[in-house]
Amino acid sequence: MESLRIRQAHAADADEIARLRWEFSLEGHQPIESYEAFTRRMAAEVRRYLASGRWSIWVAEHPEIARRLIATLFLQRIDKVPRPYPRPGAWGYITNVFVDAPWRDRGVGREVMDVAIAAARAEGLDTLLLWPSHRAVPFYERAGFATATEAMEFPLDEP
Repeated sequence: MESLRIRQAHAADADEIARLRWEFSLEGHQPIESYEAFTRRMAAEVRRYLASGRWSIWVAEHPEIARRLIATLFLQRIDKVPRPYPRPGAWGYITNVFVDAPWRDRGVGREVMDVAIAAARAEGLDTLLLWPSHRAVPFYERAGFATATEAMEFPLDEP
C-alpha cells in the first residue's frame, strides 16, 4: 500500500494501541468495562510489554490519518528451555493482529504481518505460533501459516 508506514511501537503509542484494542474487542462482544477504564488499563499494559523487552508491537500508520494508528500486531518472544545441542532459543507468539475497519481489504494486515515475520527471522526465532479466529484462518494461510495439530490446550478458567 502506497505511503503506509510500518514500525515498532514505542511507549508514546500506548493510548492509540489501546484504542485499537478496544475496537478489536468490540467486534461481536458487548464490553463490561468503560472505554476510559479499559484504555487506561490497556495503555499501561502496552507500556509494560514494551519495557519488558519480551514483546514487539508492530503498528501501521498512514499519512492521511494524523497521529492515529490503523493496525497492530503483537509478537511475544518465548524462550525455550535449553537442550544439549545447538538450536534457536526462542519462538514467537503472535496475537492481537488487527486492522481498523476503514483500512481492511487493502493489504495493510499482510504488510504488517510480512514485516513482523521478517523481524522474527532476523531475531532468530524458531517458529511463530498463533491461535486464529475461524474468520482469520484464510488470512494466516495466505501469509504462510499452516494448521498445526500438535498443540493442546487446558483452559484454566473452566472447571
